[in-house]
Amino acid sequence: MVELMNTELNVAINVPKALGKSVKTSINKSSSILEVIKNNVEKSIVDKIIHDNEFNRFALIYLNGERIKNADCLIRASQNDIDIIIPMAGG
Repeated sequence: MVELMNTELNVAINVPKALGKSVKTSINKSSSILEVIKNNVEKSIVDKIIHDNEFNRFALIYLNGERIKNADCLIRASQNDIDIIIPMAGG
């Protein structure tokens, strides 16, 4: 029988100050970026970036500096930075 290691994954979710507070958390298993954001970010921010369990097409989500379009992408590294960017409409 193989015993699974209980590895803690650290996640920093960086949110623009105009939208809300950034968060640092730890998770005990590999989780989707969607789950981590939904469970740790203010609902008002979640409502702006997630629609029907997918990222809003106007929200830019980066995991460790790489653009993520698939909300089911798994977080597996021990240290993770999620950057949420919502471009503002200009005029």
